[in-house]
Amino acid sequence: MSKITTKVLIIDDDEAPRINLRSVFESSRRRKYEVATTKDATEAESAVQSVQFDVIVVDIMLTGNPTNEVGIELLSEGMLFASCPKAVKIVITAYPTYERCVRAMRVGAWDFIPKVNAQSLKPLLWESKVVVSASDRLDELEAEAKQEALVFEEWLPKHEGMLLDKYPNQYIAIRDEHVISSGGSMISLGAALRQSWKHGDKKPFILFVAKK
Repeated sequence: MSKITTKVLIIDDDEAPRINLRSVFESSRRRKYEVATTKDATEAESAVQSVQFDVIVVDIMLTGNPTNEVGIELLSEGMLFASCPKAVKIVITAYPTYERCVRAMRVGAWDFIPKVNAQSLKPLLWESKVVVSASDRLDELEAEAKQEALVFEEWLPKHEGMLLDKYPNQYIAIRDEHVISSGGSMISLGAALRQSWKHGDKKPFILFVAKK
């Protein structure tokens, strides 16, 4: 388990899901989670003013009305972005549809997790799915931050001259401290990358070499 405390905000008007999800977060062996819960947008807005949350889980309907998508509105209005721009945002709902999933992703949700099976309306082990999704994403972001620090603080200063000479005004992909591909645009760079490099455990770091 990570020794760093990860702060979580759960926004759900239904008390049972709030309690259950909080319990699963707090019992996680992967990280030490400190969880706050709120039941509506007003409480959520107050919470994010005083705490920098790492994970925000928001229910789509916060009024009990299946046609009212307050959770998505919170994301689209930018409230959760402005206060916690780097937080992993996960949308949950007991009324899952493809359209709602698309809308959630468009306003910045990392994941969209149903509370029930859309076919049978039977409860799922959705709480565990939320915690696993959040933990996986946090691990990925930490790995990317370490790679970025390595590139900018150690590797780049040593190789800046070579990059300017060899890859002026090009996008380059760096992995394991080596340039593995380059291209004049992100599209050409992507086309040149091997599939294993795009989807491997260790994704390349993309950098644009601006000619001075």
